[in-house]
Formats: sequence, structure tokens, C-alpha cells
Amino acid sequence: MSVTALKTFHLPGSEQVGLAVALSLGLHLVMIAVLAFWPGWGPSRRQIFAPAYNVSLVSPQVFTRPAPAAPAAKPAAKPAPAARPRPAPKPAPKEAVGLKKEVKPQRVQPKAQEKQPDPSKELNQRLARLQSQVAQERNLDRTLSRLQQRVATRAAASGAFAAGPSQADTTSLRFQVYYTEIWERVRRHWVLPEALLGRQKGLEAIVVARINRNGSLDKVWLERGSGNRRLDQSALRAVERAAPFPALPSIVRGRSHEVGIRFRPEDING
Repeated sequence: MSVTALKTFHLPGSEQVGLAVALSLGLHLVMIAVLAFWPGWGPSRRQIFAPAYNVSLVSPQVFTRPAPAAPAAKPAAKPAPAARPRPAPKPAPKEAVGLKKEVKPQRVQPKAQEKQPDPSKELNQRLARLQSQVAQERNLDRTLSRLQQRVATRAAASGAFAAGPSQADTTSLRFQVYYTEIWERVRRHWVLPEALLGRQKGLEAIVVARINRNGSLDKVWLERGSGNRRLDQSALRAVERAAPFPALPSIVRGRSHEVGIRFRPEDING
């Protein structure tokens, strides 16, 4: 109700004042109520959004007669037990690599100088060998001279070979003297087995010795065996032990000379 409406009614003064207060209070209450319940006024509420869902439409199922029941399927075979995984082989342990030891360089010792042969000593040795050969030649010449004198004396006494021995006889005589010396040397080194001493006769072995010009033995071999192994072996050993022999006579040409030696048990004592 407005103020104009209030003026239409003619109320007494006190009543008019009370009515005006009541109207003013009512208007304020209405305003407060409007403000309180108006949606735009007051504290704003939190908006909560629900998650969106996609809903697919499902067509209605068409009901048909059920098909005849299929025969019961055989129970499926039990699956084979899974093989246990083999453990992976352990890697081979790495060999411990030791620290290389420091190799100390070895001191190279100087090689001892080879002793040079003394030329004077070699010369003396050669001279000694030559002197020995000369002495042997002289002994051979002396022996030959004595034999020649004996032959000449016998020839003069018999009246034959008055002119002296021929050159062929002299050469043959020199060889005979040389062979005699070789045989005497071999016989001294010949050891005959006891089983052959004075028991077996007719045994004979021929041994050939190749003698160098200086008297050394170059080679020895059995030219003809006796049929008795002990006799043959003793003959070969006797020649080897008797070496070296006297130097070859000057009449021998060549670097060596072969001499045949006969061995018989009955000749061991000369």
C-alpha cells in the first residue's frame, strides 16, 4: 500500500504513525525475503559435472527354437605338463689374469774367446811326427841294409849274383821287411780264445788292412773267414789294436797301401 493510499484514509495522528511504521517494516521484510530466495543472489554453488558415458543401443534378441542338443563333447585331453625351463648355464668364471712379473733383463756374459792354436806348438808337433817317420824310415833302411849284406855275402860265397842283387830283389826285400814289422806288431796284440789254443788246426782267416802313408789305419775288413766266429773277431781286433803302423816305405806310390794278413792259431807264438 502506497503513501497516497494512506493519505486517502483519514486516521488520527497516532494511528497514522503506527500504520506507517508497520508498513515500512513489512516492506523491509519483503525485500529481505526476496533477496534471500532470489537465485542470482547469495553465494555461488559449485557446479559438479558427472563423467560422460557412451551407451550403445542393443537390438532386441530374436527368439528362435533351440537346435537339437549336440552330442556331449569328449573331455579335452589334459594338456601335457609344461616343461620346466632349464636354468641358463652359468657363465664360465673368468680366469684370473695375474699381473705379469717384470722380467729383469739378463746380463749377457761375454763369450770367452776361443783359444787360438799356438802356431809354434803345431809346428813342433808336425816336426815331431816327421822325425818319427824319418826314424822309422832309417830303422827300415838299416834292417834292409843288413839283409842285403847277408844276401850279398851268401851270393858271393856261392859264386852266384857276383854283381849284387837286382832292383826287383831290392824292392821285394824292402816290402818283406815292412810286412814283417807289421806282423810282429799285430801278433803282440792278438789274443786267441782259449778254446782254440792247440785244439783246432786248419783254421785260417785273411784280414786286409788299408794303411795310410803316415802309418795310420784307414780301414780293416775280413777278406776270408775261417768259419769260426771267435777266430775272425780276434783277428780283426788285433789289427785295430796294433795301429798305427810304421810309415809306408818310400817306394810305395799313392796315399795308402793294402796289406793282407793271415791268421792261424798255430802261428800265434811266431
